[in-house]
Amino acid sequence: FTGLGGFFVKGGLNYWSGLLGVGRMELVLALLGITIMEIVQRIDLRHGAPQWVASRSPWQRWALYTGLVASIVFFGSFYQTTEFIYFQF
Repeated sequence: FTGLGGFFVKGGLNYWSGLLGVGRMELVLALLGITIMEIVQRIDLRHGAPQWVASRSPWQRWALYTGLVASIVFFGSFYQTTEFIYFQF
């Protein structure tokens, strides 16, 4: 993991975002999304995600539900003019 230090130094994100052809914010959001999915997968393997959510207090469950809905509304693309990709097959 000694090579990871260069990723976080000044210019590291700029280098990777330029290399991948995305903006810095898109790269950070993609890395954050991958991290969250890995955490959920780990919880599901250890405890089972539905059981883990059910074992939380009501205010924690509703905070999770609200966060999920907010992320769909915030990150969703609802008004794209491109067709669904599978229509071409």
